[in-house]
Amino acid sequence: MSLSKPVVELPSSPAQPSTVSSTSGPSWSSGSWSLREIGLLIGIPVSLLSVVGIYYWLSRKPSSSGRKISDTASVKDNGLSKSRGVEKPKPKYLQIKDVGNEMFRKADYAGALESYAEAMKESPPADELAKLYQNRAAVFEKMGDWVQLIIETSAAIEIDPKYIKARHRRAKAYQKTGFLDEVG
Repeated sequence: MSLSKPVVELPSSPAQPSTVSSTSGPSWSSGSWSLREIGLLIGIPVSLLSVVGIYYWLSRKPSSSGRKISDTASVKDNGLSKSRGVEKPKPKYLQIKDVGNEMFRKADYAGALESYAEAMKESPPADELAKLYQNRAAVFEKMGDWVQLIIETSAAIEIDPKYIKARHRRAKAYQKTGFLDEVG
């Protein structure tokens, strides 16, 4: 039993295509690739890159919330915020707002309203002021004071007309009070 090697014929002239007597592999000069060969040529590198990309993404993800535990602890412990590794004190209005948020979570609605009003006195930027009005509206929603909720959300929308959360909360209040004709 003899092993035969594939025979490659050299073309006699440049115009004559070369032929390979072996049945495996593409015919490089004829340009006829099967779909299987094209699929393997494209599919294997794409698959490998996908696996590497998923591994990289999963290895960089610090936690489910996207924040490192040490960052969260430092923000809550001493009122500092981290920006690109540099710690700087949080603005006073944000510290007061955080106190109000904690009171809201504990259902101390009167305390939350006071905290949000105090934070408003600290001259926050316009977007934060709209959020404070929205937070006050959330308190009034919990208390069932729909008219005051409409006033607070209207103030938030006046500051930021694209504030969808405030618009949605105001629409719910209009529905509860029966003022659906005034939704705008």
